[in-house]
Amino acid sequence: MSANHWDPAPHERTYYRHALTGDLGWLVRRDGAEHILLDRPGQEIAKPFKPGEWTVEAEYRPLTRMQFAQVAFAADKALCLALGKHLLARREWLSMRDEDRIVFMQMGPRAGGGRQELFEAIMASLERYGGR
Repeated sequence: MSANHWDPAPHERTYYRHALTGDLGWLVRRDGAEHILLDRPGQEIAKPFKPGEWTVEAEYRPLTRMQFAQVAFAADKALCLALGKHLLARREWLSMRDEDRIVFMQMGPRAGGGRQELFEAIMASLERYGGR
């Protein structure tokens, strides 16, 4: 990539929020000038960076706690399959009642032991990515 065009790696991004519109994006370089690339999947919208208009997002958290739980649920399904708990391994996140998803998000699987440890480890490791 040339010095006139630069995109940071995802883990190196500095996120900014627009003071008026609330748009979120990260700093990039386009044609030698600093721009904010808006955080919109599937779209490449770069706005000129003007320091008075954009403020650093102190703590960018792209994932919600429910999304963490969905990742932990997928891992729990895989563990259940490995443990021979085939009925539990067939569960689908989107087929669960909202109340059951909320309970899983808050407490993990109803069984203790390794499944609970896996849930806690995943939730803790994802914490830096969000958790609101």
